[in-house]
Amino acid sequence: MKSEARFALALALLLLAYVLQSFTGTIVEPVVDLLFILLFLLVLIDPRWPKLGIAAGLIAVAVSASLTLAYGATDNLALGAWSSVLNATLLFWSVVLVLVRVARQRVVTISTVFGALLAYALLGFAFASVYAAIDLATGDAIFAQGVVPQADYVYFSFVTLTTLGFGDLTPALDIIKRLVVVEALIGQIFLVVLVARLVSLWARPQDAGQNTEAQ
Repeated sequence: MKSEARFALALALLLLAYVLQSFTGTIVEPVVDLLFILLFLLVLIDPRWPKLGIAAGLIAVAVSASLTLAYGATDNLALGAWSSVLNATLLFWSVVLVLVRVARQRVVTISTVFGALLAYALLGFAFASVYAAIDLATGDAIFAQGVVPQADYVYFSFVTLTTLGFGDLTPALDIIKRLVVVEALIGQIFLVVLVARLVSLWARPQDAGQNTEAQ
């Protein structure tokens, strides 16, 4: 699969999962879990990699899926915390892999832009998983407003990442306050340094063939 198709499909899966997280029910949650499994397979598994790397990626995705299913079946907080930690790890690692693939491209094309957008969206979901893990591990409400639906973690994460700061959700724990600062800084650096640079260097259609990355 070409890079631009891989990045576009992964971004579509991520956006669809975000929309579905607004709903609750026994049918919606497994669908969201399946979308994330497909997302991880798209980003983490590349047929051009050595077999050992592919095997490691498949094992990580399988363990993540197993923990998520176990948590959904038992509502065990410890399983939920570990599931969120592993999901956050896979999401952060996905950001690194996408950025590496983007950096290998000598000419900025639509594939590069899709990759940058995907990495930015993955960052928001990664921090949301970190917030969820802390909530499940501590057993305390991480927001001053009390307990909120888990879908609100993603909302809060992107509000922080984009530095919108609506203020309807405010951190109650010191560790969350510190993570919010880190996420906001990363979000600003990402937007200013990477996305702005990629857009300003958007290649003309006739230059797209100069891309040296294997499609």
